[in-house]
Formats: sequence, structure tokens, C-alpha cells
Amino acid sequence: MKQVVYIDIDKCVNCYDCISVCPVKYCNDGSGEKITLNHDLCLGCGACIKACSHDARHPMDDMNEFLNALNSHEKIVAVVAPAIASNLPETYLNLNGWLKSIGIDAVFDVSFGAELTIKSYLEAVKANPDIKTIIAQPCPAIVSYIEIYHPELLRYLAPADSPMMHTMKMIKNFYPDYKHHRILVVSPCLAKRREFDDVGIGDFNVTIASFINYFNMRGIDLSGFPQLEYDNPPAERAVLFSTPGGLMETAERESPGISKRIRKIEGRHVIYDYLKGLIGQIKNKTSPLIVDCLNCEYGCNAGPGTVNQDEHPDLIEHYIRSRADYATDKYKHDKKLKFAFGSKNKLGKYINKFWKPGIYDRRYVDRSSDFRVNRPSVEQLENIYRKSHKYSESDKLNCGSCGYDNCEEMAVAIYNGLNKPQNCRHYNDNLSELYTQRLKNETSSTISIANESVAGITNAINELTSIINDIKISSVKNEKLNHTINEIAFQINILALNASIEAAKAGDMGRGFEVVANAVRDLADKTKNLVEQNIDLLDELSKNVSSGIAKTESINNGLYEMTDKIQSIVDGINNIKISEV
Repeated sequence: MKQVVYIDIDKCVNCYDCISVCPVKYCNDGSGEKITLNHDLCLGCGACIKACSHDARHPMDDMNEFLNALNSHEKIVAVVAPAIASNLPETYLNLNGWLKSIGIDAVFDVSFGAELTIKSYLEAVKANPDIKTIIAQPCPAIVSYIEIYHPELLRYLAPADSPMMHTMKMIKNFYPDYKHHRILVVSPCLAKRREFDDVGIGDFNVTIASFINYFNMRGIDLSGFPQLEYDNPPAERAVLFSTPGGLMETAERESPGISKRIRKIEGRHVIYDYLKGLIGQIKNKTSPLIVDCLNCEYGCNAGPGTVNQDEHPDLIEHYIRSRADYATDKYKHDKKLKFAFGSKNKLGKYINKFWKPGIYDRRYVDRSSDFRVNRPSVEQLENIYRKSHKYSESDKLNCGSCGYDNCEEMAVAIYNGLNKPQNCRHYNDNLSELYTQRLKNETSSTISIANESVAGITNAINELTSIINDIKISSVKNEKLNHTINEIAFQINILALNASIEAAKAGDMGRGFEVVANAVRDLADKTKNLVEQNIDLLDELSKNVSSGIAKTESINNGLYEMTDKIQSIVDGINNIKISEV
């Protein structure tokens, strides 16, 4: 099928939000570094585009092709979806004036195609009184879902075209002047492009958002163009067809009481689960006659090709209801309509003019062969769980962090090569715990070795300190001894002096004694000098010893502080809790 979602790989961060919001999951491939898309399995619902906060996914339409055709002066008519009124509430008719100003030959309203669609549905019920259920199919995303994933429901899809296709076929069959024109569709939907390809009618699917972006970039003010009515007959309450329950209200007008047999259901959060179980309800005869269903929660008015997806639903509904009130009042009071068809059943005569059996029939394609996702056996499933480090039921968190609804869906994706265990939160948590434990073990081993080294160094320092202290003590003792020797030298010097004096008194008789006295004095002086030198050396040694003791104490304290810090690191690692991935 044609690609309708573009992925900017450079911006994809593999965050799984796109998988999380996808109704069918397995169209996304998360097995690589970036998440890619299988366009043959994608519904084109656009949910992933809105969910992507990294601007990696973008809608694709035919704006460039349309502009090229316009510049080539090709003949073109336009078909405008009723959702236009909720996106350009004040200027949706001015859009018609702008379209014609650029060379569009005629503009048609899909709302009138919705009037034809209701007739087709009711005629199908009349022709098949035993029909059990009809699944309305204005939404191409739902059609693709049934064709690909639940082909057992194909027989219950409405056998008639969507309102948009009714409008295009009406042009081809009842407007001969435009039969060969190419058709531009101003659409709220990306997946409509697939419908054109399936049916073979329709050329350019350009979203409302693309047009509004085009106007903003070029400074085009639609209010400066004339308000022009559509070139087809005006619709009545079928202008509500783009809103939830619009089909039901329109059908009730044509067939009072039928709304009791219509189930209105919309939004991707509920519609696909509803369809999964519908075949069972059909078999149990509890299903409604008509399933009025849409993929988008606020209907086509806030589809993926619109600009008001974040608007409050009451405001969106207000715009559509205001247009519906205007359309209903128009049929009551417009004199031209009265003149053309009379006051009774004016709309019915319009519808009958543009409806013929067989024109709007629709057939569908069984695309289930494109869906090649296989289910693993119990043994294979358990093997995948083991690879994902899931060894017990408590390990299967079903947290949805991977984008899937539960662990089994993720395992199926892994089995089919569409994902990998590394994208599982539990796998990463478990891996982180293993790494943390290994880090604890290795750190503990390192600490143990460090403690042994610190202890050895500390013992050596303690022994060195003891030796230095012994030296210091010896130095002190030596200092005392030097002091004593110095005192003795001093006394000897005094004695030598006295002996010299006495020798002088004795004259020649005392000269020998004087020689001895001088020798003793000289010995005393040398002893004094040696002691003084030794004292200087001892002082320097004492200072160095004191400095050495201070240094060893500082080193010792540093080692103990280092040990405490290392232990604090170990304690911190023991308390590590790996963040969720």
C-alpha cells in the first residue's frame, strides 16, 4: 500500500512511543537502532505522528503532485470533506473562492456524498433482509485493519462506498463536464490515499493541514476571497457525517427508529478491540445492525490531516453543529430549493437524482497474506523469556515500557525479528543488577588488596617511626654525654690554666710542667670543638628526625583516610539503584 507516514531516521531516538500508540504494533520494526515502518501493515491512522515528541514522523500527502498538475494547467475539480468546517470555521466557504481563483473548475461537498451513502446503506438492508451486521466504512484505516488483520469481517463491511468515494463517483457519473477531470480531495485523513488506489478513482489526497500550512507560509488570507457555495446540491444533516454519531443521526432522519439498531463507537483505544470481538457477537446474534465506527476519537473533524487535534471536543462539535443547523434551516426556508422541488421531500428528490443501483458498490481485498507474523510455541516463548532474563512469572512485568501491551506481545515481536530483548525494561534492569553486582565484587576485591597494601605500608611506617624514635632517644642521651664531656673539657682547661700560672712562678723548674699544661689545654680545646661540632650535627639530626616523624604520621593518617574513602565508595556502590530504562 502507498506510504502515508514518513520517518526521519535521524530524529528517531528509539523511544517506543510510536509502538505504544499503534493499534496493530507489528507494522513497526524495533529490532534495529531506529524504529522503521512496514507500510503494507500500517493503517495510516496517524497516531504515531501525534505521539512522536521528537518530530521524527510526518504525514505524507499529494500536495506537491497537486501543485505540479495545477502549474501544468491540468483540468481539476475539488472535493472537500465536511471536516473543513471545524478547521476553517469562519472561512470554509472562502476556500471554495480561493480554489476557483487558482484554476479549479468546480468544488463539491463530501457531505452530499454522505447523504448518498445513507441511501446506499439502507438500500443494502432492504435488498438483504437477512443481513446481520453492516460495518460502516467511511474510515479507510478501519477498512485496512479488517482487510489485513481480520478478514473474517470482510463480508460484514458495508457493500457501498464511503461518502468521499460516493462524491467522486457522482461527479464521474452525473457531471459529464467534469468526467475526465482529475480530482483533488481536501481531506482530514492520510489513509484516504489508499482508498483512491483501491477503487481507482481520485488523484490528489491533500490534507487540510497542508493547505492551512500553505496559506500561512505564503500569507494567504482566505477572508479576502468570495464565499462560494458548492457545485453540488446542498446536504442537510449529513454534514455531521464527520463527527461521531453523524451517520446515526442522518439514518434516523430517513428511517425513524433505526438509531436503536446502530452502535456508535470511535477512537483507536476501543474500536479495534471492539472489532476483534465482533465476530463472536455476530454469531451470538447480539451485534447491532449498523456499526457507526471511526478511528479518530473526535471523528474526522480532528483527523491526522487536521490542525485542531488538540482543540477541546466541545469547540470542534460546536463548529460542526453550527453548520448542521445552517444546512437544516436552508432546506426549510431557501426559496430556490422550494421552487426547484417543492416543499415536500426536497432532499429526497435531490438524492434520488444522483443515486442509481450498482454505481456505488464497493468490494474489498483480503490482505491477510501480508501479515506474516507467526506465533511462537510454548517452548519457543519460554526460550525468548529466558533470553530476556525472565525466569518466573514475577519477571513478566507487563509494564508496556517496550510499547507493547504485555510481555507476550513483545516476545512475539522478538520471535518475528521485529524487536530485541535489549528493548525490554526488565532485561535492562536485570543486566544493570548483574553489572552492579560484578562491580561490587571487583571493587570489594580491589579494596581487600588495597587494605592489605595499606596495612603493610602502615606497619613499615610504624617500624620506621620506632627506629626514628630510638635515634631520637639516643640523640638526647648523646646530647647529655656531650654536655658532660664539654664540662670536663672546661675543667681541664681551667686546670691547665692554673698549671701554667704555677709553672711561671716556678721559673725554669716549672717549664716542663707548663708544656704538659699546654698539651692538656690543647686536648681540652680539641675535645670542646669536637663536642660543639657533634652538637650541631645532633641538632640537625634531631630536626630531621622530628620532621620525619611528622611526615610519617601525615602519611599514616592519609592512608587511613584513603581507606575510609574507598570504603565509603564501596558502601555507595552497595546502595546503587539502576534507574528505569
